[in-house]
Amino acid sequence: MSAKRHLVLTSARFLKYTGSSSAPPAPAGILIRNIIIQQESIVDTKGMIRQYIVTELIKDKKQANLKDSDSLIESGIVDSLGIMKLIGFLEDKISIQITDDELVPENFSSVDSIAALVLAKQAK
Repeated sequence: MSAKRHLVLTSARFLKYTGSSSAPPAPAGILIRNIIIQQESIVDTKGMIRQYIVTELIKDKKQANLKDSDSLIESGIVDSLGIMKLIGFLEDKISIQITDDELVPENFSSVDSIAALVLAKQAK
């Protein structure tokens, strides 16, 4: 019977081992560093997207206080032409390709949803 050693994230600060294995798991510090890097990547991606929208797509500067969860389409910040400009920006800046199947309003409804799409594309 072979048991595996697993790292279980029990909170933001603590990891614990369960089971046993012949190969030791990665040190907790490396795992936590990787989690922090992923979170920083999400923040950087959202900031880059938000900055582009504010500087290039928002016509009414009253809307410049954009939150990541604000609806871009419903509020009129982004229309179909704005989405195409945004896709061009993402493809050029981040070197990802947005497929036709991904051209749905849900993927471009907010900074949060755009960042999720970008990060999913980068993970592939």
